Amino acid sequence: MPIAMPTAELSSIEQDRFADLIARVALRDQAAFQQLYEKTSARAYGLALRMMGTAQPAQDLLQEAYLKVWANASEYRPDKGRVLSWLLGIVRYRALDALRAGKRHGKAMDSHLQSEQQLNPQAGLVMPDENSEGLAHCLQTLAASQRESIVQAFVYGWTYDELAARTAKPIGTIKSQIRRGLARLKECLER
Repeated sequence: MPIAMPTAELSSIEQDRFADLIARVALRDQAAFQQLYEKTSARAYGLALRMMGTAQPAQDLLQEAYLKVWANASEYRPDKGRVLSWLLGIVRYRALDALRAGKRHGKAMDSHLQSEQQLNPQAGLVMPDENSEGLAHCLQTLAASQRESIVQAFVYGWTYDELAARTAKPIGTIKSQIRRGLARLKECLER
């Protein structure tokens, strides 16, 4: 259940432009690929940076994601969603794969992230628009356990299983915390 971070809505003209670009990329049009990169890379990098936590892994991930976009542009299906959502999905899943693979570095990284979260539960949460302050305020209104679970799941990409193992709570409890927290966030943001 992904959280919808506030972002400025794309105009239908911009969405059509992205669809045209991805269709041309599927035909191996390098100029279209460069334009697509220029139009989308800032958002994609922001997501990669939020999830990876530091610049170099985020940059590496961004390069891998765009290589995948180049290689798989013909797999994009307009009836399944917007180009930007598809592209950001590639970035997100690449980041999740990288984070899971990074478990070999294991407990040191986990303890660093946990201590960072205890000091600042919004660490790494970069929200680039006018709704950022409202979301930050609403996050602070949540119970600490709800806030931490939401941030760890949607910023750092932890799964329910990982959260349950790290907190020694049943998966059902984690799911309930996140579901109730998201409902409270929605309520708060709609005020």
